[in-house]
Formats: sequence, structure tokens, C-alpha cells
Amino acid sequence: MNVVPFNAGLLKLTIKAQSGVVYDVDLSEFSVGGNLEHVPARSKHAWAGDFRGRPLFAMEIAELFQLQRPAPEASRSMRHVVRTLFRFFDAVEVKHGVEINCVGDVTDAQGPMMLEWLASETSKLYSRCKTTLDALRRFRGLPPLFWPARQTDFCVHCGAGR
Repeated sequence: MNVVPFNAGLLKLTIKAQSGVVYDVDLSEFSVGGNLEHVPARSKHAWAGDFRGRPLFAMEIAELFQLQRPAPEASRSMRHVVRTLFRFFDAVEVKHGVEINCVGDVTDAQGPMMLEWLASETSKLYSRCKTTLDALRRFRGLPPLFWPARQTDFCVHCGAGR
């Protein structure tokens, strides 16, 4: 594995959201890797684990941000989803020896793998991951992924779902 020194600001963008709000977003972690030591103290409690950087994927994500111009709240949510995806990609690489460096490397076969990997998470996270990947693929001229649907979450209050 290549070790890349952390370089905050490597992929810092100024986004003018469709609403007109202007904000800065730093996507460097997706290029160089996410690491607990670079997480602000106020966020360390929520850190779900490190992940390796994927420079090509990071550039695709930056392009998506520039094209979609999400609101600041949507930007935070999208970055959370991408961190989840990168952790999943790390797991796929370890378990199956398949490198995922860009959105074109993501395959239909990885959908069931992600369902298994996210077994304890909500179906909403799986859905957001697939939606994000499909948006990236659309901007790259690639077809959407054919991933299985996830069963809806079980509601403990009314018994709906699984």
C-alpha cells in the first residue's frame, strides 16, 4: 500500500449551492485516506474507522460536487456516505483481492457483498450508498448498478418491515 502524507486542502472546493449559499468543502480525505488522527476532536466519538485514499475516486467525487452543487447539509451527508463506501471498498479488497480505485471499478457483484457488510445498518444507508454511486456513474457515462433491493427496516413500534 502506498503511504501518502496527509495534505489538508488538496481537494478543497468552494461550492455555490443551488440555493445560493457559498461554502468550502475539503474532500482531501478521499484522496489521501481517512485517519482518526486527522479527525477534529469534536468528531472523534463518531469516527467509524480509517480508510485508504483513492485519488481517482476523489476526483470523481469532487466533479460530482461541482456539478450537483449540494447544500451544506447534503454535503455532510454525502461525505458520510462516501466514507462508508471507502470502508466497504477496503473490506472488499482485503476479503476478495479486488482493487476499487474509481467508480468504474464498482460492479454489480459488489451489491450483495455490501448488503452483507452493512447487515447491522439501516436500509437507508445502503440506499444512499447506491444512489451516490449511481450519480457518480451517470456523470461518467456508465450504467447504473444492478444491486439487490434491501428489505425495509423493522419498526419496533408498529411491526412494519421485515
